[in-house]
Amino acid sequence: MTDRPTIDFPARIGVWWASESWPMLAAVEVAQEIEALGYGSLFIPEVGLKDAMVQSAVFLAGTQRLVLGTGIANIHARWLPSPKVAAAA
Repeated sequence: MTDRPTIDFPARIGVWWASESWPMLAAVEVAQEIEALGYGSLFIPEVGLKDAMVQSAVFLAGTQRLVLGTGIANIHARWLPSPKVAAAA
């Protein structure tokens, strides 16, 4: 058996929060407050117009140790056109 690296989570309790109605700068402040309160993770859904991957990147850039998770990320919103279709555009 090989030794696996351990992952150090700041806390075992996280927060589920939909930031859809919040401007991103204000949402980052909320993520920072969640981290300051001692929560270890933030789980976000993808609803409406905000992309869960983009939100995750912004929240990770704005916090120090917060672990991010996407509860829902719509795979159908991430299709890429075929090279032929993209070239014609």
